[in-house]
Amino acid sequence: MQLNFKTYCDKNNLQSVRDFVRTTLSQKGISDQDSYLTVLAIDEICANLMIHSNCCDNDKQINLNLNFLEDQLQITITDYGISFNYDNHVDSVVEDLIADKKKGGLGLLLVKRIMDSVSYESFNGYNNWVLLKKVNIA
Repeated sequence: MQLNFKTYCDKNNLQSVRDFVRTTLSQKGISDQDSYLTVLAIDEICANLMIHSNCCDNDKQINLNLNFLEDQLQITITDYGISFNYDNHVDSVVEDLIADKKKGGLGLLLVKRIMDSVSYESFNGYNNWVLLKKVNIA
């Protein structure tokens, strides 16, 4: 079963993204813990796309697809914004961020720890994130 959700690249729309995911996962019987962590990971990717890839341009959209497989949830998030150099990305070191008193920089590291698999590809202005999470589906 697949469900789609589209939203414009306005940070105020992140609440509607979280509500859609939370409600959908609840209806599928996903545990509160898995639901909370999944919402957190999706929110982080969508916020990054809205802010960094699309510069909060209300004319641009993000597409979110939730695909419920036998024992896992496949999340695909796409946009047509500025690409991200995923291959050259180095995860932040938490201790360094604390020592430097930096705000931010942990998002992708958090997503990678929450999800079982994270992949990204970009081509011709099209960005595609695929997140996989093993879950018990009712």
